[in-house]
Amino acid sequence: MSLNNIKLTANCFALTHPENEKNLFKYIFREMFKRNKVETFCSAKVIFFTDGKHIYLRTCVSDVKIPMAKEYIEISHGQQITGKIMVPLNRECSFNRQEIEEYISVHGEKPKGNSGKKRKNLTGDEAAEFSKNALSSKGLLDVAIIEQQCGPQLSILNIPVQTIDISFSATVGDLELFKTAWLNGIGRDKTYGFGMIRLDGTLFTPPCNNSAHG
Repeated sequence: MSLNNIKLTANCFALTHPENEKNLFKYIFREMFKRNKVETFCSAKVIFFTDGKHIYLRTCVSDVKIPMAKEYIEISHGQQITGKIMVPLNRECSFNRQEIEEYISVHGEKPKGNSGKKRKNLTGDEAAEFSKNALSSKGLLDVAIIEQQCGPQLSILNIPVQTIDISFSATVGDLELFKTAWLNGIGRDKTYGFGMIRLDGTLFTPPCNNSAHG
Protein backbone atom coordinates (compact mmCIF):
# COMPACT_ATOMS: atom_id res chain seq x y z
CA MET A 1 0.00 0.00 0.00
CA SER A 2 1.23 3.50 -0.82
CA LEU A 3 0.65 6.63 1.20
CA ASN A 4 -2.24 7.41 -1.14
CA ASN A 5 -4.28 4.26 -0.53
CA ILE A 6 -5.10 1.92 2.31
CA LYS A 7 -6.89 -1.35 2.93
CA LEU A 8 -9.51 -1.30 5.66
CA THR A 9 -9.88 -4.76 7.18
CA ALA A 10 -11.55 -6.23 10.26
CA ASN A 11 -13.13 -9.39 11.59
CA CYS A 12 -16.91 -9.57 11.53
CA PHE A 13 -19.73 -11.87 12.54
CA ALA A 14 -23.49 -11.79 12.99
CA LEU A 15 -26.01 -12.57 15.72
CA THR A 16 -29.73 -13.02 15.38
CA HIS A 17 -31.58 -9.97 16.70
CA PRO A 18 -34.33 -11.36 18.97
CA GLU A 19 -37.79 -9.96 18.37
CA ASN A 20 -38.61 -7.03 20.68
CA GLU A 21 -35.03 -6.83 22.02
CA LYS A 22 -34.10 -3.14 22.24
CA ASN A 23 -31.16 -3.16 24.65
CA LEU A 24 -28.41 -4.45 22.38
CA PHE A 25 -25.61 -3.79 24.87
CA LYS A 26 -27.28 -6.02 27.46
CA TYR A 27 -28.12 -8.70 24.92
CA ILE A 28 -24.66 -8.89 23.34
CA PHE A 29 -22.36 -8.49 26.33
CA ARG A 30 -24.38 -9.93 29.21
CA GLU A 31 -26.54 -12.55 27.58
CA MET A 32 -24.61 -13.77 24.52
CA PHE A 33 -20.94 -13.32 25.44
CA LYS A 34 -21.23 -13.98 29.18
CA ARG A 35 -23.61 -16.92 28.76
CA ASN A 36 -21.27 -18.54 26.24
CA LYS A 37 -18.17 -17.68 28.29
CA VAL A 38 -16.69 -15.48 25.58
CA GLU A 39 -14.22 -13.24 27.41
CA THR A 40 -12.34 -11.68 24.49
CA PHE A 41 -14.62 -8.72 23.97
CA CYS A 42 -15.36 -5.53 25.85
CA SER A 43 -17.42 -2.64 24.53
CA ALA A 44 -14.23 -0.85 23.41
CA LYS A 45 -13.22 -3.73 21.14
CA VAL A 46 -16.36 -4.19 19.05
CA ILE A 47 -18.84 -1.98 17.21
CA PHE A 48 -22.14 -3.16 15.84
CA PHE A 49 -25.24 -2.34 13.84
CA THR A 50 -28.69 -3.92 13.54
CA ASP A 51 -31.22 -3.96 10.74
CA GLY A 52 -33.82 -5.32 13.15
CA LYS A 53 -33.27 -8.94 12.10
CA HIS A 54 -29.53 -9.43 12.48
CA ILE A 55 -26.84 -7.70 14.50
CA TYR A 56 -23.63 -7.20 12.54
CA LEU A 57 -20.45 -6.86 14.60
CA ARG A 58 -17.01 -5.56 13.56
CA THR A 59 -13.85 -6.06 15.61
CA CYS A 60 -10.06 -6.24 15.37
CA VAL A 61 -9.83 -9.13 17.85
CA SER A 62 -10.78 -12.79 17.44
CA ASP A 63 -12.08 -15.63 19.59
CA VAL A 64 -11.83 -19.36 18.90
CA LYS A 65 -15.46 -19.80 19.98
CA ILE A 66 -16.80 -17.49 17.27
CA PRO A 67 -16.36 -18.20 13.54
CA MET A 68 -15.62 -14.87 11.89
CA ALA A 69 -15.54 -13.55 8.36
CA LYS A 70 -13.08 -10.94 7.10
CA GLU A 71 -14.47 -7.60 6.00
CA TYR A 72 -12.30 -5.44 3.77
CA ILE A 73 -12.26 -2.59 1.28
CA GLU A 74 -9.46 -0.61 -0.37
CA ILE A 75 -9.76 3.16 -0.51
CA SER A 76 -7.49 5.92 -1.77
CA HIS A 77 -6.91 9.58 -0.99
CA GLY A 78 -9.36 11.74 -2.94
CA GLN A 79 -11.69 8.81 -3.68
CA GLN A 80 -15.45 9.33 -3.75
CA ILE A 81 -17.18 6.92 -1.38
CA THR A 82 -20.76 6.19 -0.38
CA GLY A 83 -22.04 4.43 2.69
CA LYS A 84 -24.47 4.37 5.57
CA ILE A 85 -24.47 5.07 9.27
CA MET A 86 -27.23 4.57 11.83
CA VAL A 87 -27.71 7.14 14.59
CA PRO A 88 -30.32 7.68 17.32
CA LEU A 89 -32.93 10.42 17.10
CA ASN A 90 -31.74 11.34 20.56
CA ARG A 91 -28.37 12.55 21.81
CA GLU A 92 -26.56 13.53 24.95
CA CYS A 93 -26.04 17.24 25.57
CA SER A 94 -24.94 19.41 28.47
CA PHE A 95 -27.21 21.52 30.67
CA ASN A 96 -27.71 25.13 29.60
CA ARG A 97 -27.11 28.00 32.02
CA GLN A 98 -30.68 28.03 33.33
CA GLU A 99 -30.65 24.28 33.95
CA ILE A 100 -27.34 24.57 35.81
CA GLU A 101 -28.79 27.29 38.04
CA GLU A 102 -31.89 25.17 38.73
CA TYR A 103 -29.67 22.21 39.61
CA ILE A 104 -27.64 24.35 42.04
CA SER A 105 -30.81 25.63 43.72
CA VAL A 106 -31.94 22.06 44.36
CA HIS A 107 -28.64 20.33 45.16
CA GLY A 108 -26.54 23.19 46.52
CA GLU A 109 -23.66 22.59 44.12
CA LYS A 110 -22.81 22.60 40.44
CA PRO A 111 -23.58 19.41 38.50
CA LYS A 112 -20.62 17.09 38.01
CA GLY A 113 -20.04 14.50 35.31
CA ASN A 114 -23.23 12.94 33.99
CA SER A 115 -25.28 14.96 36.49
CA GLY A 116 -24.87 17.94 34.18
CA LYS A 117 -26.03 16.15 31.07
CA LYS A 118 -29.35 15.19 29.56
CA ARG A 119 -30.67 13.46 26.48
CA LYS A 120 -32.50 15.46 23.84
CA ASN A 121 -34.76 14.17 21.06
CA LEU A 122 -33.70 15.09 17.51
CA THR A 123 -35.51 15.49 14.22
CA GLY A 124 -34.30 13.50 11.23
CA ASP A 125 -32.66 16.61 9.78
CA GLU A 126 -30.90 17.37 13.07
CA ALA A 127 -29.58 13.80 13.25
CA ALA A 128 -28.43 14.03 9.63
CA GLU A 129 -26.60 17.29 10.33
CA PHE A 130 -24.94 15.74 13.38
CA SER A 131 -23.82 12.78 11.26
CA LYS A 132 -22.50 15.08 8.54
CA ASN A 133 -20.43 17.06 11.04
CA ALA A 134 -19.16 13.89 12.74
CA LEU A 135 -18.06 12.33 9.45
CA SER A 136 -16.43 15.60 8.39
CA SER A 137 -14.28 15.48 11.53
CA LYS A 138 -13.09 11.95 10.74
CA GLY A 139 -11.11 12.46 7.56
CA LEU A 140 -13.92 12.96 5.05
CA LEU A 141 -14.50 16.00 2.82
CA ASP A 142 -17.60 17.30 1.04
CA VAL A 143 -19.93 15.05 3.04
CA ALA A 144 -23.45 15.05 1.60
CA ILE A 145 -26.55 13.34 2.96
CA ILE A 146 -28.26 11.29 0.24
CA GLU A 147 -31.16 9.64 2.04
CA GLN A 148 -32.70 9.06 5.47
CA GLN A 149 -34.58 5.89 6.42
CA CYS A 150 -36.26 4.94 9.68
CA GLY A 151 -34.43 2.20 11.59
CA PRO A 152 -35.55 -0.14 14.39
CA GLN A 153 -36.43 1.17 17.83
CA LEU A 154 -33.60 0.56 20.31
CA SER A 155 -32.74 1.84 23.78
CA ILE A 156 -29.99 3.88 25.41
CA LEU A 157 -29.67 3.58 29.19
CA ASN A 158 -33.08 1.85 29.14
CA ILE A 159 -34.61 4.87 27.39
CA PRO A 160 -36.44 3.87 24.15
CA VAL A 161 -35.10 5.76 21.13
CA GLN A 162 -36.07 5.90 17.49
CA THR A 163 -33.25 5.44 15.01
CA ILE A 164 -32.43 6.68 11.54
CA ASP A 165 -30.20 5.08 8.90
CA ILE A 166 -28.41 7.76 6.90
CA SER A 167 -26.91 7.28 3.44
CA PHE A 168 -24.04 9.63 2.62
CA SER A 169 -21.41 10.42 0.01
CA ALA A 170 -18.00 11.96 0.66
CA THR A 171 -14.43 12.37 -0.53
CA VAL A 172 -11.63 10.69 1.43
CA GLY A 173 -9.31 13.39 2.76
CA ASP A 174 -7.32 11.78 5.57
CA LEU A 175 -6.80 8.02 5.22
CA GLU A 176 -5.51 7.30 8.73
CA LEU A 177 -8.16 9.39 10.45
CA PHE A 178 -10.92 7.73 8.47
CA LYS A 179 -9.44 4.27 9.10
CA THR A 180 -9.71 4.88 12.85
CA ALA A 181 -13.34 5.98 12.47
CA TRP A 182 -14.17 2.92 10.35
CA LEU A 183 -12.67 0.58 12.94
CA ASN A 184 -13.97 2.32 16.06
CA GLY A 185 -17.20 3.98 14.92
CA ILE A 186 -18.20 7.58 15.58
CA GLY A 187 -20.31 9.40 18.16
CA ARG A 188 -20.97 8.88 21.86
CA ASP A 189 -23.47 6.04 21.55
CA LYS A 190 -21.36 3.31 19.92
CA THR A 191 -21.93 1.08 22.95
CA TYR A 192 -25.63 0.90 22.07
CA GLY A 193 -25.28 0.01 18.40
CA PHE A 194 -24.74 3.37 16.70
CA GLY A 195 -21.98 5.01 14.66
CA MET A 196 -20.73 2.01 12.64
CA ILE A 197 -19.71 3.20 9.15
CA ARG A 198 -20.83 0.72 6.45
CA LEU A 199 -19.22 1.43 3.09
CA ASP A 200 -20.72 0.43 -0.25
CA GLY A 201 -18.42 -1.96 -2.11
CA THR A 202 -17.16 -3.73 1.02
CA LEU A 203 -16.07 -7.33 0.41
CA PHE A 204 -16.32 -10.32 2.75
CA THR A 205 -14.52 -13.64 3.02
CA PRO A 206 -16.64 -16.50 4.41
CA PRO A 207 -16.03 -17.71 7.98
CA CYS A 208 -14.55 -21.16 8.48
CA ASN A 209 -17.93 -22.32 9.83
CA ASN A 210 -21.43 -20.83 9.94
CA SER A 211 -21.76 -17.32 11.34
CA ALA A 212 -22.35 -17.03 15.07
CA HIS A 213 -25.97 -16.72 16.00
CA GLY A 214 -28.21 -16.33 19.00
